[in-house]
Parts: sequence; C-alpha cells; structure tokens
Amino acid sequence: MSRPGYTPVKVTTLVFWIAFFLVLLFQGYTSALAAEWVTTTIPVVSEPYSVGVNPATNRIYVGSITNKAISVVDGATNTVVTTMTVGTYFGRIGVNSNTNRIYAADHFHDFLSVIDGLSSSVLVTVPTGSYPYGVAVNPNTNRIYVGNQALGNSTSSVTVIDGNSNGVITTIATGGVSYDIDVNPNTNLLYVTNSGSNTVFVIDGSTNIVTATITVGNNPGGLAVNPVTNRIYVANYGTSGKGNTVSVIDGSNNTVITDVTIGNSPTAVAVNPNTNRIYVTNSASDGNNEQNIFTIDGTNNTVINKLPLGSALAGGGISVNPTTGFIYATLTGQNKVAVIGDCNPLLITKSTDDNTCGSLRSGVSFLTANPNNLDKTINLNLSAIPATITLNGNGLSVPKGVTINGACNSSTKKPDITIDGSGIAGPVITLNGDNIINGLKIRGVGSKQIYALKNGNHLKCVVASKT
Repeated sequence: MSRPGYTPVKVTTLVFWIAFFLVLLFQGYTSALAAEWVTTTIPVVSEPYSVGVNPATNRIYVGSITNKAISVVDGATNTVVTTMTVGTYFGRIGVNSNTNRIYAADHFHDFLSVIDGLSSSVLVTVPTGSYPYGVAVNPNTNRIYVGNQALGNSTSSVTVIDGNSNGVITTIATGGVSYDIDVNPNTNLLYVTNSGSNTVFVIDGSTNIVTATITVGNNPGGLAVNPVTNRIYVANYGTSGKGNTVSVIDGSNNTVITDVTIGNSPTAVAVNPNTNRIYVTNSASDGNNEQNIFTIDGTNNTVINKLPLGSALAGGGISVNPTTGFIYATLTGQNKVAVIGDCNPLLITKSTDDNTCGSLRSGVSFLTANPNNLDKTINLNLSAIPATITLNGNGLSVPKGVTINGACNSSTKKPDITIDGSGIAGPVITLNGDNIINGLKIRGVGSKQIYALKNGNHLKCVVASKT
C-alpha cells in the first residue's frame, strides 16, 4: 500500500530513466573530449577526390578527378605551394615518408605516377593492371602495392612495385573487384577489399601470395590499417545485410571482431595510430542532407563523434597526419580540402585569435557548425590570468544556448579576462539568445560592445567598456 498523495514508480521505469540520462551525460562528455572541428578549408584543384599525407615533411597531396593535377599543400601554413600536372583521374594517393616519394594511380590510363616530394615533379610512370585505384606503401620494405579494379576487362589484381628501381616485381591475381588496399608494415601483410564477394584478401608481402580471405559486410570499399593495434577497418557501403557498417578485423587471427554501424554509404577510412581514432566518410547524405565524418574510438569500437560537412564531401579522400593530429578530407563539390582538428574545441587555452585548436574563435566556430552538440559550454582555461584576447577581423556571434565561462576575480568581483574588440567596427560579441556569459570584460570602440540579438541571456561578472 502506498502513502496518500504518493504514486509509486516502477523500478524498471526508474532504471530506464536513470540509464537514459546517464547516456546523455556520457554522450556529452565524449563529444567534448573527442570532437573534431574544421579549422579551415583550402582551395585546391577542381573536383578534388584523393588525398595523401607525408608526416615527415608535413605536405598534403590532393588529386583531382578530372583536372589532371595534384595540389601540394603546406600543412604548416595551410596554403597551396604548387600544383602539378599529373595523369587524369586519380584513385588513391600513397606516400613513402622515408623516401619522400608520392604515388598516384591514374585510373583510366593504367599507370602509377612516381613523384619526387622535394621537387614536386614526376620522376617516372610505372605500368599497372587495368583501372588502378587503391595504393599502399610499405616504408619498411619500400614496396608499393596498386589495386587494379579491372571492371570487367580482366581479372582484378595487385601490382607489386619495387620502390628502389620503380620496376614491377609481380602481379597478384585477386578476382572480383579490388577496391581499396592498405598494408601493415609491422607484419608485412597486405589487405585488399573485394566489393564483388564481400571479402578482404590477406596477402603475405614476403611471398606475394594470398594467405586468407575474410568475409566482411556488404560491398566493402575503403580500408585502413592501424599498425600499432593490428586492427583493420573496412567500410561497407552497401545498404542491405551488414551494409552501412565498418568491419573491425583482428589482424592476428583474421577474424571480424565487430561491425560498427555508421551513416549512409561509408566510403573512405583513415586511421591515426597515435590516438587510436578511426575516421570514416560517407558518400550518401543522411536525413538532413548532410554528409559526415564519423569518428570511431578504437579502444571500444564505438562512434564518438559525427562532424557534418554539408553535401560537398562526396565520400572522397581522407587522410591523417599522425604527427600533427590534423585530418584532411576532400570537399569535391567545393573544390577544397577541409583541415580538421582532433581535440576538444570547447576548452580554450590560447589567448590568440587564429581559429586554431584552443582559441576562442575556434570554439565558437565549432558550436556554430555543430548546433546539435550536447556540450554547449566554452571554458576559457588560460595559463596566465589576467589575460586579453584581441579579436581580429569580425566580432564573435555566440550561437543560441551557448555558455562562455571566463574568469572572475574573487576579491574585486571583476572579470580577469578581456575580449579586446577595439579594432572591430560592429558589435564585439553578439548574443543569439539563451546565452550565459561569465567573467569577461568586453572592450570595443563602437556603440555596442555586447549586442543581444535575441532574449533570454544572462551576464555575470561582465563589464562592457570602450577602454
């Protein structure tokens, strides 16, 4: 019997709601920890599709589908340093960071261009099989592997090239439709997706013999290897069966550990072995007409972030510089490559205004681009207090519902962090409604240091001043 006025709650219902809110809390926590953000986009060759990274030189190579060119990007400045005329249609681009050689497969002319990274010039072209697409490099053995799709003209195969002489060592018949290819330099094992039979071939690099065939999801395409964990990640872009998943393979026994559900038509895969993060693009839009980059945590094989990139991604190339942590994704529809940071964009540690990870502008930009992010609080954790952040160019437009926490002096009850917008003609900070601002001094010469575009805002320990 229950007390008057008291309605008992079923234990199962209570457990459900506790679990529900814990999930929300955990999702918000992991989103803040593992969020990726677009720091900038770089104009490159028209219709970019493939991308490769040399971590030793911090150069990024972006190949076009139609423009017979590869843009070379300086990763330190995010600028194109040169554009090379090479081939026609590129599949994947491989890089040997030990020799500073770049390898680009010409899909329609059946050859591989060997590029000198120092001079950004083509040294030689090497004949391959029919319709070459995937490219993988083993820097330990200086072997280059090219997956030939054949597309009905002949049997799919893998061309093995000696990087020292640029000569063809052998051609390995695989059958089906070889889509993508990668190698584990530690084990000297090569992995090739076969979209025709929903399998992955395992090839021994020392004998050039297929040693195993692994069944994965529907229509496997993109593939990447984490040499540190010996895990292989396969994007299954089919829609039926185990499609729209990423198969995780244990390289020690050639078994599928799990299939991670991902967005529509996952296509390309990249791995950062230093962080054990896996990045997957999808070529088909979701319900919001967005194409995305999904982040998988390699420690537990769960999706921890989804970064919307509009409808320009087209599921093309994606690559990671494990040294800098930056991710590069081709935006085919915009003729650009996106530079994506792997960090917590909501924890501000820099007093500079350069839109790089840890700056206030990057945090605001991230929440503007990701309005559904569960964590909407930007925390300024600057090492030296008091501090001043001088804004350049435009003021900050704070998205609806976002909180910015600065620092309030416990003795004076005044802010210890100044946002200096004295060089900005318009409002320094614009509030778009339901914003909370704590511990900031807003300096601006205009009539509006803070402009409330919509209501519901709360200011605490905030000072607006022209000096």
